[in-house]
Amino acid sequence: MFQTSVQRKSAIRFGSCKIEIGDDVPGLEDIGIVKNVVFTEELTFSDRGADNADLIRFLRKVRAIVTGDQEELDLEMIFKLRGEIDSYSIVAGTEVAGVDQVVYAGQWHYNDFIQIENQMGDKTQPTINSVTGSTDGALVEDTDYYVGKDDDGDWGIFIIDSVTVTTEDQNITINYDYTPNAAKKLESGGSGVEMTPKIVRLTNNNEAGKVLRLTLWKAFYDANFNITFQPDEGEEPALNPFTLLGVPDISKAAGKQVYEIYDEQSIT
Repeated sequence: MFQTSVQRKSAIRFGSCKIEIGDDVPGLEDIGIVKNVVFTEELTFSDRGADNADLIRFLRKVRAIVTGDQEELDLEMIFKLRGEIDSYSIVAGTEVAGVDQVVYAGQWHYNDFIQIENQMGDKTQPTINSVTGSTDGALVEDTDYYVGKDDDGDWGIFIIDSVTVTTEDQNITINYDYTPNAAKKLESGGSGVEMTPKIVRLTNNNEAGKVLRLTLWKAFYDANFNITFQPDEGEEPALNPFTLLGVPDISKAAGKQVYEIYDEQSIT
């Protein structure tokens, strides 16, 4: 004997969701593959009562929390997800010419390997334009210094005790050209950086193409960046667990400031 029956079959939800973030609704961007996404409302109440009256409860604060594990660790999207508190840039895969690397006295010795700071992206030899001593002037390749690699395959120079090189007590300037791999770069660190809040939207589509959509109007990144690497022989990718904290957007009417749930799936 059953005690009840299904009342609203369309209200039974299946499947995952897409997460989008942006500065406004038209600018929302998909953050890519995520797993373990959870939406949680957090309510704070104030209870008041007296010896001669019933207890009453006031709603004092509403917040919304979205957690999940990000699988697509794209630095540009991580920069946006974190509210742009970092520095993000793109390294072009084009030649960088005329770079000066100064090796100060005391940091080098005869016959020691001096590594070029910026290596070629394809691991080939960078172009050494000149090597100059602050005391002895221009040094000559294969006479005063030699170009070579260390055990890790990085390129650099070895300065020898030649007729021209009279002392180790001088600075050495290496001028060179190199071509890096194209890359994205995220740099972080420093206090007093203001975080940019984001609109966060979670969208679930059912088999009929109807959506269940949750939107946080003002959300801040609320987690430490964390890449969880996996075993070499494992089948799971590295993950970045994240938390987004939705707070009131006071530009909206009271009662509508934190989040909205829009449901096309269960309307009967």
